[in-house]
Amino acid sequence: MKLLIIIFLIFGNAFGIENDWSLKGGLGVNFQTLNGENYSNDNLFGISGNTSFGYRFTNFSISCASYISVGHVDNIIFKVNDQVHGYSESTYGSFNLMILFKYYSNIDLFKKYQLYFSLGPGISLQTFWPEESSVMQGFIGGDEKLSLETTGIFGTIGMEERTLFKEELGKFLEIMWGLNKANKASLVDIEDSKTTEIIKTDTNSSNFKNFIILINFGITFF
Repeated sequence: MKLLIIIFLIFGNAFGIENDWSLKGGLGVNFQTLNGENYSNDNLFGISGNTSFGYRFTNFSISCASYISVGHVDNIIFKVNDQVHGYSESTYGSFNLMILFKYYSNIDLFKKYQLYFSLGPGISLQTFWPEESSVMQGFIGGDEKLSLETTGIFGTIGMEERTLFKEELGKFLEIMWGLNKANKASLVDIEDSKTTEIIKTDTNSSNFKNFIILINFGITFF
């Protein structure tokens, strides 16, 4: 009887990484490109943090994932309504929330890492804070920020460490891509840190697209 209990405990822990919940997190770097009519085609570079919480079956998982990025961009040109503005220097922040459907293949990399793929929809909020502004048409002062609400699709290809026990905190490395399309662009007054006021809103921002690539690494917390 004792032997059966020991065997049950061993196999219960051994397959604990499957058919169970998990929380993952880590850090990364991101590269973004802005495209569209009246927008600069400039590259953004920044650092990011990522988390995901989901349920894994044997070869599939579904998770809710989030990525927060911050970085710097030069010479961004944007349009809100019929007015075109430009930032010669700007910092930006991006929050992405998505649902990912992941498939774990039977391909092993470096003997102990399992190759996986994922795909799913997402939404994001991107904000640009100007450091230096140059007016092309219309007016913008030094206390405004640009906010973009976007929807899109995200996907990953990565590798995750195979572990027998959840306590081993398996590591992962992945490349994520995303294609976003703006639904709404807003200029917001931030002169007072306690008060914000929307100056202009453009809900016809279909000419803006954002392509993003993230390189993420991290561990499984549980």
